[in-house]
Amino acid sequence: QKLTQARLDKFELFEQHSSAQVQGFESLLHSHLGQLSDKLDKNLSNVQAKLREDFQTQLCNERQARESFHTTIQEHVATERTARSAHHSEVNNRVLTVEQKHTDEVASLREQVSAESHARV
Repeated sequence: QKLTQARLDKFELFEQHSSAQVQGFESLLHSHLGQLSDKLDKNLSNVQAKLREDFQTQLCNERQARESFHTTIQEHVATERTARSAHHSEVNNRVLTVEQKHTDEVASLREQVSAESHARV
């Protein structure tokens, strides 16, 4: 019975010692996990900030490209309007010239017909 009691005492001491070691290990593990968590949070924050910055840069670049394209299109439309207006004006002048020639030729033919009819009478 003394041997059994001595074994029980040793087992209790071992169990207390093991429990203390487990608590120490848990404490160390908890501390290490906390440090890792803090480090990961910091890294994640840095990555998010970098992504946000890259996204803003990309948005700015795209806005500049759109504005440049818009300006180019506006200039092209203005050039086309000017060219169309000049063409319209030129066509108008040609039509007026043709109409005037036609009017002059009709008047000339009337005079000739009138002169011939007076000459026959």
